[in-house]
Amino acid sequence: MDKVLIVTPDGTERTAILAQLGAPQFDSASAEDTATALLRMDAIAPDLLVTVVRGDVFNGLPLVTEGCMRNPRMAALVLHDTAKAALDCAAIPVPGAVIRHVDRATGATELVKLAAEAIALRERRKWSRTLLHSPLTVNLLIGRARVLNVSYGGVQIELASPLLASLPDLFNLELPNLGPLNALRVWSRTSESGSTVSCGAEVSPASVNRVLRWRRMVDALRKAGNSLLV
Repeated sequence: MDKVLIVTPDGTERTAILAQLGAPQFDSASAEDTATALLRMDAIAPDLLVTVVRGDVFNGLPLVTEGCMRNPRMAALVLHDTAKAALDCAAIPVPGAVIRHVDRATGATELVKLAAEAIALRERRKWSRTLLHSPLTVNLLIGRARVLNVSYGGVQIELASPLLASLPDLFNLELPNLGPLNALRVWSRTSESGSTVSCGAEVSPASVNRVLRWRRMVDALRKAGNSLLV
């Protein structure tokens, strides 16, 4: 069952949205503020964030930005009642994220439909990869490796086979002009010669600023004439 996190400081509103987006359609949880919401995001990794913009009372857009940076696979619905909030939502600087603004007057049936559509679109969306014609050399704690291709969500690296046994599942990449980047190893494959190993890893930059810098680097590498993969 898809997981939904509902965030609004208004207890009555939280209860109402939980009733609309709860079982049997979704496995829903809620939070009343940004700090609590971020903790719950880390704990449950929701498929969908639902939050609100309510004048000077609460602005969920920074939470959407931070949440989508932490979890690129999470979609978001932002409930609002002003044209400015809709424009601000459309301008959230998270490339590729599935973020939709919704009028707060939207009925329960339509809200369920929009939530399901956002999650479905998130599941279909796949980060395109860029094959580097001149691989980047990066430092690992265990030695050096080459970056073969990159995407917003991950990298493929190549390293000498003897280093694989020392490579932990969670490791840091030291990238030029970017600093350390958290990476989680997902798969590995030994070359036909046996001398090298390719590893695919998900990347998790430690801050919003570093996420943006990483994605700008990916964009720059693509624009530099490297090949786009699917």
